[in-house]
Amino acid sequence: MARKRISLTLDEELVERIDREKEKKKMNNRSRAIEKFLKEHFKSKMVEKAVILCGGSEETPSCVKKIKSIKIIDEKLKHLENSGVKTVYIATNQDAEKMREKINEEKYGLTIYYSVEDNPLGTAGCLRKLGEHLKDTFILTNGDVICNIDVEDMLKIHRKNRPEATMALTTTDDTSKYGVVNMKGNKVVGFKEKPEEAATKLINAGFYIIEPSIIGRIKDKKTEKVAIETIFEELSEKDLLKGYLYEGEWKDFGN
Repeated sequence: MARKRISLTLDEELVERIDREKEKKKMNNRSRAIEKFLKEHFKSKMVEKAVILCGGSEETPSCVKKIKSIKIIDEKLKHLENSGVKTVYIATNQDAEKMREKINEEKYGLTIYYSVEDNPLGTAGCLRKLGEHLKDTFILTNGDVICNIDVEDMLKIHRKNRPEATMALTTTDDTSKYGVVNMKGNKVVGFKEKPEEAATKLINAGFYIIEPSIIGRIKDKKTEKVAIETIFEELSEKDLLKGYLYEGEWKDFGN
């Protein structure tokens, strides 16, 4: 990586604090110490990896379909890139080369991989296959949902609450097509799948920040196909699932 020399004038107390931290970490070079601290600071504000769920029984999954001449997947990738994500795994049961033809990877400053499933593994089962690549906090998102969630803000709430997963929530007047979420404070306490009538209009927005420890829970399941809802129900019982209310534009093209 190219390096550039700059000159900094810092508050004296801040310099003393940097030097104390430098000594604690047994670092000899102040410039390298400042660089390390800045990298750690910026890393704490971003998630570097994301998994997009692009399955479905159709030959052309909804995530690569066009809405008003714009592909849904392009909106997803643009949002993730703008949010600081560096690497994206697209979980799909489609042919990788055909998917690659439908996605213009060169438009983005992202490294994109395709995790192809011979048999559908479910919305959580795909993470079992990707487990070795997901060693830090990561994003999981439905490929047919478009939203503009402030990932930095959601991550701040996630790290403050320290759950195993944080689920973005939005509202809808028609709950019959979605999983309705029951909350107590910021804690997710239950779900009701596609009710005709519901006491709340809060629904799962299909966007999650997840800790890598969830992979172990998925691996413990005896079935190959695992739904993320099954894992979330387990987490909610242990107070390890929190909600993040998203009030911006949200569109679900899967329904």
